[in-house]
Amino acid sequence: MLYKRLMVVGIICLAIISTGCSNNSILQFEIENSEIETQNESQINTSTESETEETASDEFSEAVESSENAIDLQVIKPNELGQIMVIMYHGLGQKNGDYVRTPDSFRADLELLYERGYRPISMEDYINNRIDIGPGLTPFVLTFDDGSQTNFNILDEDTKEIDPNCSLGIMLELNKKYPDFIPKGIFYLTGRVSFGQAHLVEYKLNYLNENGFEIGNHSYGHESFKNMNTSMIMESLGKNEQAILSIVPDVKIRSLSLPYGIRPNNESAYSALTFGQYGETQYEYTSIVNVGWRPEYPSIHQKFNPFSINRVNSGDDKFELAYWIEHFDQNPQNRYISDGFPNIVTIWETDLDKINLDVMGDLEIRTYILDETQMP
Repeated sequence: MLYKRLMVVGIICLAIISTGCSNNSILQFEIENSEIETQNESQINTSTESETEETASDEFSEAVESSENAIDLQVIKPNELGQIMVIMYHGLGQKNGDYVRTPDSFRADLELLYERGYRPISMEDYINNRIDIGPGLTPFVLTFDDGSQTNFNILDEDTKEIDPNCSLGIMLELNKKYPDFIPKGIFYLTGRVSFGQAHLVEYKLNYLNENGFEIGNHSYGHESFKNMNTSMIMESLGKNEQAILSIVPDVKIRSLSLPYGIRPNNESAYSALTFGQYGETQYEYTSIVNVGWRPEYPSIHQKFNPFSINRVNSGDDKFELAYWIEHFDQNPQNRYISDGFPNIVTIWETDLDKINLDVMGDLEIRTYILDETQMP
C-alpha cells in the first residue's frame, strides 16, 4: 500500500538526515526538481499538475532509496523482534565441563559467533533496546559468573600485561583481529576476591569499568536464596554492592545473576531481588538473569521479562551454545536481524501486535512485508 511505502521512506529520510545529510544535497535536489518543472511547462504537451507531482515524488523516493543509508529490506531481511542469545560463561580450565571452557574452546566460540554474523552488545543496551550493530547482524550478550581469575588474569604486575588466554585477553585478541568485534561483557561478582590476585582487584575493577565492561551482583556469599527472607536477601545483595562500591565508587551495578538460578520460596521476598537497602547502601536492578537454557526475546517484545532473562549455557551439548547457533542457521526466521539503525525498530508487518509500546520511548517503528520466497 502507498501509505506503508511512504511511512517506510519517511523513516529512512529521518535516519539519513540524522546522520548528516548536507544542505548542499538538499539544495541540489530542489534545483533539479525546479528544472524538471520548468522543462515540463515549456513543452507543447504540458503534463497535468498531478502528473508533475507524481514524477517529483517518485524521483525523491528513488533518491532516498539509493542512498548509502537505505537498506534493501528483502535482502537484509531485518527482524528486530527475533531472538537474542544471552550467553553464560563461568571460568576457563584445562578441559571442557558443565560450566568450564578451555581457552581454545572459548576462542573458538567467539570466532564462530563472529563468522556467523553475531556481534556483542552490553546488557544495558540489550535492556534499553539500543542495539547499534550493522545491518544484517545479530546481537548477543556475554555474561561471566563468579569472578574467576581465568576471566581476568594479569601476567606482569608492573606492565599490567593481560593474560592472552584469560577470557578478557581472548576478547581483546579478537578485537585486534576483527576491529568491528567490540569487546563487551558483564561480570557478575560475589564477595570473594574478584578475579584472584587480591592486590590487583582495584586495578581490575577499574579497568573493566573504564573500558566498556559491566559489573553485576551475584550475591555476597553465592548463597541460595531458596529459604531466605527479605532481610536476608537484602543483606547478601547490599553487602556485596557495598564491597564493590568501596573499590570502584562510580560503577553502576544494574543487574543481578541469581546464584544457582534459584529464587526464594517466599514470593513476598521477590521484591528484595530488584530493590533493597543494607545499612546506608541501596541497590536497584533493571535486570535479573537465570541459569538457562534458551535464547531470549528482545526487550521490546511483549513476552520479555527483564527480571527473568534466560541464558544459553556455553558448550557443545543439546540446548547449549553450539546447538543454538546451528538452530538459528537452520531457522533464520527466529533470529534477531538488525536493520543497522539503532533508533529504528524494523519488524515484519505481521508482528506489529507483538511490540510492547509502553517501552518504546523515542524509538521509531518500521514495518514491511517479507517476501518469504527469498528465505534460505
